[in-house]
Amino acid sequence: MKRHILFTIISWLPLLLFAQNHLLIENGTQTRMSGGYLVMTNADFENTGDFQSTAGTAIVRGTAATTNTNIGGIGTTQFSNFELDKTSEDAQLSGDIEVTYNTIMTSGNLDLNGYTLTLGEESNGIIMGESETTRIFGPNGGEIIKEVTLNNPSNRNPGNMGLVFTTSSSLGLTTIRRSHTHPDASSGNIIERYFDITPTSPANNVNFILHYFDAELNNLSENQLLFWQDADYTTWSRDNIVAQNPVDDIALCPNIPAQGMITLGSDKLFVATKVMLPSNYNSGTNLMDATLLAIELLPETEPYTALGYPNLQNAGISTTLSISGTTDDIVDWALVELRDASNPSDIVALRAALLKRDGNLVDVDGKSPVPFEGVEAGSYYIAVRHRNHLGVMSATPIMLSY
Repeated sequence: MKRHILFTIISWLPLLLFAQNHLLIENGTQTRMSGGYLVMTNADFENTGDFQSTAGTAIVRGTAATTNTNIGGIGTTQFSNFELDKTSEDAQLSGDIEVTYNTIMTSGNLDLNGYTLTLGEESNGIIMGESETTRIFGPNGGEIIKEVTLNNPSNRNPGNMGLVFTTSSSLGLTTIRRSHTHPDASSGNIIERYFDITPTSPANNVNFILHYFDAELNNLSENQLLFWQDADYTTWSRDNIVAQNPVDDIALCPNIPAQGMITLGSDKLFVATKVMLPSNYNSGTNLMDATLLAIELLPETEPYTALGYPNLQNAGISTTLSISGTTDDIVDWALVELRDASNPSDIVALRAALLKRDGNLVDVDGKSPVPFEGVEAGSYYIAVRHRNHLGVMSATPIMLSY
């Protein structure tokens, strides 16, 4: 049974309060914290009223599952300082919160879970202690927001959010948003961190340093990262990174407009296509049978290099295959080709891919679209070949973009 701690009075005094299981601030209740510590061990913080702290620290501790460590609620929640110190599992937001001064990441991760963490304005509101193993992320959406005045900033990292500004221009009051789920869900070629910048006075001569974590690379190679920007919220463009330090996970790109969305990504084109092999097709299930996988005869290394196909972008690639009894089971390896739009006999690039029971061709992780590296965006015929079936090709060129 959950234990509910109900605040039903206005409190202005410094306090040391320990809560377990569930701390509830009821609708219509105003709670004020002016110092001390609010320690929540294996507890939810649910606010349906009004909680504001002018001093002191709210600390989340324990080992409870992420789903049992919710911070937020539908009420107004403003912490003076907030510390996450979970020795196992993570915590997640269950409503929008604001932290006026320090958001301290001591241990465990904080999942934004579709909600907003607002940092205090100007010099207040700083994230402290983020690391590869203790960080703020948001696979289901959500964002961190910071407002700050940036006039001629030099190596300024507002809120310690991971985006450093240097420019001789005055941007004025600037809103910076950090998110971890890209607004275009089809963009699998960028890292799982991007920033949205809204300055009062946009400028085109800003040097940016973007920090990231290896856990946010989204299966991309650090050596292939480029600087991507959508300044008008319409079209993404890419620029070369002039300096990069993979050890410290930073990338520098100069003279970039300080407005719109920016991130890091690769120059890969992704192809999502579908084919069915007649010899494996089961009309009763509308799926293909994964016979080779079931009898353990499906190779875990792509077979087309050994069959004499040259110039595969992923020649010799291997993966781990196991049977699950679902549509994710792999039927066989196939070849995916990009062919010139003017001369379809000209193969521009080809890769080995995995064919799933539902006909989807995917990369060796078993889920991502097939990536092509070093190929310019444009229109291509898409062809698919299999070792004992006739090849097929799209009737017309298909437009592929980054």
